[in-house]
Amino acid sequence: MQPLPLDCELAQAPSHGLAYKVHAQDGTALRIGVWSDNSTQKGTIFLLPGRADYIEKQGHTVSEMCAQGFSVCILEFRGLGLSDRVAKDRRAGHVEQFSDFQLDVDAAISAVSDLKLPQPYFLHGNSMGGCVALRRLMSDHPFKACAFTSPMWGILLPKILLMIAPTITGTARAIGLGQRYAPGKNGENETLAWTFEENEITADADMFAHLQHVNRQTPDHWIGGPTIGWLQQALHETKSLASLPSPNIPCVAFSAELDQLVTRDAIEDRMSEWSRGQYEMIPAVKHDLLRADLVTRSNVVGKICNFFESAD
Repeated sequence: MQPLPLDCELAQAPSHGLAYKVHAQDGTALRIGVWSDNSTQKGTIFLLPGRADYIEKQGHTVSEMCAQGFSVCILEFRGLGLSDRVAKDRRAGHVEQFSDFQLDVDAAISAVSDLKLPQPYFLHGNSMGGCVALRRLMSDHPFKACAFTSPMWGILLPKILLMIAPTITGTARAIGLGQRYAPGKNGENETLAWTFEENEITADADMFAHLQHVNRQTPDHWIGGPTIGWLQQALHETKSLASLPSPNIPCVAFSAELDQLVTRDAIEDRMSEWSRGQYEMIPAVKHDLLRADLVTRSNVVGKICNFFESAD
């Protein structure tokens, strides 16, 4: 594994974090960030992030997980951060097929094993990472328990668009337009383009200012909007997963009352039949619970860590 840059100070993460280049089975180069020392031996949490996230934007969550006694591994999926970009336009949020993300997760698991981070392993999927994590749990896996924050198990679109989007995006992808931006999207950084009032991520002004600062300082890391191909694959994957029963693993999941990106109905439907699952809706917060105000974020992360520690 080749060491890679990681700005712990910018991320406001513990200073002992390290980043490495690892390779997926198909040769794609990926960046992972790991935090582990003598005080974090309760196990290792694999944090799978959202569509436009990268390691330096996860510092607060890492700090709280480490303070609870857990080691952490964050994966930058292909197309994100300093991992290999997929589209010709490096700002485009693109993936050829969602199953490629499973190769990325497997590479992170292998790397953590090689680094001898402590077991047991736990899986935490945030937003798009929640979709990828759920798929990973549908087959043999090494995880003792799992957690989800605002998982992308359904995409929030007007009903009429939700009905026609799969056909339109599938046709566009079939005729070679998959790497074009989805309608209304482009390569600009939405976090920097938004005002606080416009942003769809957090209801906390201090956190939004921090995210803007991180994005300004890391111009090589961020991506813009999703492509038609990404949207087509996301719609296909969420529909496919919805038809499958929940895996037999302890699970805790949280949704956000003011979420404008993923459907709370899909989360509630899934968790209502998850036999070993717990679910909570967090009021008065926007989509990203890991970027909520300090009290809310600490409460959610604390509950996840307590759940992991007590999982059978």
